[in-house]
Amino acid sequence: MKRIKVGLNGFGRTGRAFTRIALDRDTFEIVVINTRKTASDMLAYLLQYDSIYRRYGKKVETMDDGINIEGKKISTLLNPEVSAIPWDQYGVDVVVDATGAFTKKEDLMKHIKGSVKKVLLTAPAKDETTHVVLGVNDEAIDWKNEQVISNASCTTNCAAPMFKVL
Repeated sequence: MKRIKVGLNGFGRTGRAFTRIALDRDTFEIVVINTRKTASDMLAYLLQYDSIYRRYGKKVETMDDGINIEGKKISTLLNPEVSAIPWDQYGVDVVVDATGAFTKKEDLMKHIKGSVKKVLLTAPAKDETTHVVLGVNDEAIDWKNEQVISNASCTTNCAAPMFKVL
């Protein structure tokens, strides 16, 4: 099965948690991480040492143009402008936008070009963007045609399953 090549925009708490989870899955391959201004050495440090999730169990090293996690090289970019991020150079299929800065479909659509077919927003959108809570409304989503999907908020993801059973 072909792995989904992921480009990650933003490497705060959510971006780092996504990275840890994705690296343990066979379905995803994070190929590039973009931040506005955080250099590779700091990205490696923040992934390795987390005050909530504790020290990462995998060895993380800094490289000239990225980070290396136990032999898995992930390129890093410093680009604050969404439309200028060269996702296509890395063959990215899906962009996970974990910046929290772009919450409107109009801004997130700037990721969709070249190889990028979908964008997953890790925060609630502030417009008509489809919000998905797995196990609650994911069966109603037109996955083939939706290009931008919001994973809603952490509060919504915690509360919605309980409300569904009520």
